[in-house]
Amino acid sequence: MEANRAAALDAQATPCPACGASISTSSIGRRRRVQCPKCRQVVDLRAVENPVADEGAASESGDRVPLTRLEALEARIAALEEAAKATPHFQPIEVVVQRPDKKWKWLTHSDSHEAEKLPTNITEVFLQNLGNYDGETITIQLANGDKRALARAMSLKDVFDRAHWTVIGPGEIVPRATEPGLFLAVGGVPLPPAAAAAYFAMSTSGFAIESFLDPQLGNEDTILIVA
Repeated sequence: MEANRAAALDAQATPCPACGASISTSSIGRRRRVQCPKCRQVVDLRAVENPVADEGAASESGDRVPLTRLEALEARIAALEEAAKATPHFQPIEVVVQRPDKKWKWLTHSDSHEAEKLPTNITEVFLQNLGNYDGETITIQLANGDKRALARAMSLKDVFDRAHWTVIGPGEIVPRATEPGLFLAVGGVPLPPAAAAAYFAMSTSGFAIESFLDPQLGNEDTILIVA
């Protein structure tokens, strides 16, 4: 009876030729190369089970043919799988990153977009579209002494603030635009992320906005001019 039990154990394990530790072979499937859980030596089970056949795997110089990187990796993975199964408190960890899809609302341009204070319906759409981008920075500027432009700039700033953008201004400057409107000034192309985000959010919200290059600006500068 003891002999039968020993034979059953031998059928499920193979001694490591390097350190003598027992290597379980009960769940390795068709893989014939494993890594010793004790000394980390990669073991060729075919050589252990059939030493005579293993001698034929040696080169003419007598050196044993090294395992390929892929075979060594398979053996390491098999050893890690066995170690994970043997760990009592092992639990797989599932990491789920949830990020809601961007949702856009669309408006066509109307006279209400030119008002000194934005109507509620335009504000809500603009806030939704700006909220698809967070943490961006924009500078708002306007013509010196233009009270109407200042009122529009403050109304726009309020929405940018609520969308958690960083807003610099509004500050007064010498007019760069020759006629009333909204202008987005950048220092070069490709557009800075904040400029692309502001342009798309404002365009989809129905604002008529034009963009132009200003060589005096830096590559990351994004300036909304209210004229």
